[in-house]
Amino acid sequence: MNYYEVLGVSENADISEIKKKYRKLAMKYHPDRNSGDENATKKFREVTEAYEVLGDEKKREEYDCKKKKMFRVKEEIRIERKMSRMNFLKMTLLLEGIFLKVLRK
Repeated sequence: MNYYEVLGVSENADISEIKKKYRKLAMKYHPDRNSGDENATKKFREVTEAYEVLGDEKKREEYDCKKKKMFRVKEEIRIERKMSRMNFLKMTLLLEGIFLKVLRK
């Protein structure tokens, strides 16, 4: 879950903007205002969780660091998969060349 997206703020939002968005969304999705609405309750929990992290400077730094690490890992995986496909294609072309030479003889 991307906490910035949950609150609808940018990654460089200051604490006052984060607090303002949280309060607006908390009021909108509060269980007392949406009795019986499970989706609103779920959204309220997500908004609260996001604010608990982004509203605390230390937790926000940790979250941002983990998020950047995760992005790097995903990028590395993407590159490795691309390299694997390229190696597979090279091997396929090499084998194709060998089979063609054998068949021509």
